Amino acid sequence: MKSTFKILGIIALVALVMFSVGACKKDKAAPPAPAPVSVSGITWDAYIADAEKLVNEMVPLMEKIQAGDSAASVALSELFVKFDALETKYSGLDESTMTPAQTQKIADIMGKINP
Repeated sequence: MKSTFKILGIIALVALVMFSVGACKKDKAAPPAPAPVSVSGITWDAYIADAEKLVNEMVPLMEKIQAGDSAASVALSELFVKFDALETKYSGLDESTMTPAQTQKIADIMGKINP
């Protein structure tokens, strides 16, 4: 049951990111985003790399679960815990400092979960 809530949470996160990306694409007249900044050595590029690694591990497990392999849900729930820790680690980053390329990369990564 907890993994279901985690999956729903990830889907909600994906929807939020996709909405944000869509909103950014519509605003053609917006000035370019500032260069990526570091908060205590933590950058958007580092977040993106870590998130992509976790999502790449999640996708095959989600496919196994959809195919009926309930054993994969344990491994997937462990990855959700890691994803939560990742979100906490990078919580100090300001979304307004993301470049359009970084925003698109996050959308691409999250699109792997919800194609």
